[in-house]
Amino acid sequence: MLIPGKMTIDDSLEEDKEFDKFAYCSIPDNRLHIHMKNLLNNGLKIGVVEQLETSAIKSNSENKNKLFQRDLTKVYSIGTYIDDLDYNSLANKRNYGEYIMAVNETKSFDFDRNNIVDTDNNNNISNNKIDCKVSIAAINLFSGEFESIEIREGGFIHKLFKFNQDGFKFKFTRFN
Repeated sequence: MLIPGKMTIDDSLEEDKEFDKFAYCSIPDNRLHIHMKNLLNNGLKIGVVEQLETSAIKSNSENKNKLFQRDLTKVYSIGTYIDDLDYNSLANKRNYGEYIMAVNETKSFDFDRNNIVDTDNNNNISNNKIDCKVSIAAINLFSGEFESIEIREGGFIHKLFKFNQDGFKFKFTRFN
């Protein structure tokens, strides 16, 4: 059950101004991942607060009459949550996002020394060369395959690695 409260940190929603505390819910550990999937699929971000002390440790300490220590231990969004409970069923669904990906763009400039260019004023850059490279790295969470692709003017380099208990094993490189 969701206890009503603020849904944003910065009060960007008008209805957040009515509340002093954040919205929260108490979920048993064995049902946490089931409810997290539902909350994440509705566009919410989730912070998990856990109890950091046990009653055995607490009973032997100076603070035995105080509340148990609880802290925010994990934060999830739809892009950072990986469900490890249903790998077998999800591996058969090809429309499920199986990859974690990173994309990086780098540019290098090779200027003609006789033609200094002021790009802020849109001067002619025809004598200058701008080399752009896009790198994409992706790992398949189910198969353990890691792919790396570099795309440049004139072609690309594609590398594929397979992960096993010994680490990453190189499979192939393709140039185009």
